[in-house]
Amino acid sequence: MDYLTHDELRKVLATAASYGKREACMFILGYGHALRCSEIAALTLADIRGGKIVCRRGKGSVKTTEALRAHEIDALAAWLKERGDGDGSCFVFTSREGSKLHRSQVYRLFRKIAELAGIDAERAHPHILKHSLAAHLVRANVTLPYIQAAMGHAHVSSTVRYTHITPAEAAEKSNVVVESVLAA
Repeated sequence: MDYLTHDELRKVLATAASYGKREACMFILGYGHALRCSEIAALTLADIRGGKIVCRRGKGSVKTTEALRAHEIDALAAWLKERGDGDGSCFVFTSREGSKLHRSQVYRLFRKIAELAGIDAERAHPHILKHSLAAHLVRANVTLPYIQAAMGHAHVSSTVRYTHITPAEAAEKSNVVVESVLAA
């Protein structure tokens, strides 16, 4: 499976919270806004304003502004209070010494936390958060255009590969629709 179940995601986020406020905040935002490692590492303080987050996708060609949810605001507030502003860095997530985190550091942190949460090694990569959001949205019957917007994709073809719909699931949904149309 290329995504985390709801229970697995909760375990990862709980493990991240016990690990530290920075890690909890990183992965809450990573899941909630379908962020890649490089996008998490590149978040600046200016990207977080007025209850919104600016996400620069991929190589920066797509930029989305999204509302922050209450639990994300709480996680950010807790991390930024702990972080303080003494290091002068413009980045949200800094190393223990105050320098910008590199995407490889975000990757290693997620891998460590996911493994502590019981996720097998081949699935313990932060990109699984993005796949998980898409899969969870599909299973909640969110339509593809909304999933595309949530993922920050310019093209729907990019979104489709994240949906993780099996042929059996597609057939089942198709049968339900066909039966309801013909029964009317």
